[in-house]
Amino acid sequence: MTEREFGALYERAVAAADGGTPERAVELLEDLIVRRTVDVDVDDAQVIDLRMYLGRALWRCGLLEKGIVVLRSAWADAVRVTGPDTRLAFSCAGNLCRALAENEEFEEAIDIALDIYERRAEVFGELDNGTLNSLGHIAQICFRAGLKEQAVDFTAEQLDRRTEAFGENDERTETSRYNLEVMMSGLDFDEAALRAKLASYEDSHGEDSEAVLVLRAHIASGLERVGRLEDALAERTIIERLRMEVHGEVAIPTLAAAAKRLHLVLRLGDSRAVAQLQAVAITVARIAGPDHPLVSYCTDLDW
Repeated sequence: MTEREFGALYERAVAAADGGTPERAVELLEDLIVRRTVDVDVDDAQVIDLRMYLGRALWRCGLLEKGIVVLRSAWADAVRVTGPDTRLAFSCAGNLCRALAENEEFEEAIDIALDIYERRAEVFGELDNGTLNSLGHIAQICFRAGLKEQAVDFTAEQLDRRTEAFGENDERTETSRYNLEVMMSGLDFDEAALRAKLASYEDSHGEDSEAVLVLRAHIASGLERVGRLEDALAERTIIERLRMEVHGEVAIPTLAAAAKRLHLVLRLGDSRAVAQLQAVAITVARIAGPDHPLVSYCTDLDW
């Protein structure tokens, strides 16, 4: 097998391991390991990488115990061959802690995830992509273990650091924002607790940070659900002002915040909001196209 052929099969196997066909990835990776070990030892760094993906594919297709065994072995060999603080060793550990969490071995999973995050931050810095992925692993494991408050805090931290490192529109930042919204939706609407968390986030992240803005939106939604529309409107107004300060007046995040505020204004009986929503829709269509979902949000008012 030529290096080019190997590379092509490797890419197919990794895509399958991360996608919807991990069973196919197991077949491909086992074949690649056999082929590669004809020329190099089983603890060669490239083979360890293949073994890591094999372990990942195994746990993703439901063979958790077998996957964990493969990942433990790959991590141990990565540490021995390349050192404990290399990207390969960190990647093996990251996959292992997630597999352990899937197997509900939460204590060990969290211990590994915290240790890897701290050491990765020391070696590569707090804004390194891999470091921030490790922070996300901690959040995901905490959430799966039922530690929802801690999961929200870790995800909020990841969101702000990804915003700083990659920008607000980067796919990784968008993923963190979505994860934070999902995790917050799992919290009970305890306004006092959420207000305390908001004050803490404002101190640690800044009042115009993404984490604070997402949390304010969660509070506003909760207030709407319990019928406190005027209080919700006050929150939406603050969010719109902060979005405008951060993004400018003619930007999708600001326009989305304006639309949500205007929906509340309309629900409170002020029909002038209809014309204002139409103006927002026209602006969104001009800068993002008529198919942008915010356009229909502003114009579909049959409720």
